Amino acid sequence: MAFVAVALFSCEGPTTKTSFTLTYGDKEIANGDVIDVTMDHYEWGEMVAHVFLKNNGSASTFTVKEVRNYDFAKYKPAFCFKGNCVQANGEKEQLWEVGEIDANVEEDLAMHLFVIDQESANCPGVFTVSNGTESIEFTLNFVYEKEAIPAE
Repeated sequence: MAFVAVALFSCEGPTTKTSFTLTYGDKEIANGDVIDVTMDHYEWGEMVAHVFLKNNGSASTFTVKEVRNYDFAKYKPAFCFKGNCVQANGEKEQLWEVGEIDANVEEDLAMHLFVIDQESANCPGVFTVSNGTESIEFTLNFVYEKEAIPAE
């Protein structure tokens, strides 16, 4: 009987879990995911995607690399974390220094896109969250529809 159990467990493939998890809404983000951020997340001239990072390992220092694949002169990104909001550097790529997150702590990483008086557009950004050892890369596709701006 023990032989059968060992044989079954040895057939499992390697796991790709990292020591941290990312969630958007009620869904865990996997490496390579593409997430549409719709006008349901629009308020006061900006769209906001709240990505929650939970550090399941020991205390680690985290970074978020963003690669902007849209006209970032018209659609202006910003990033809020640990009570700080930082405007983008005006470049195609930016490395955001999140800093240390303790074990079993969850942080809200809020990716903002300011879109006041712009034309409708899809604004994809590729984000890589890393603790220096492991990383998860995903795309946030901000789907801005000027005609769908809610009354504020």
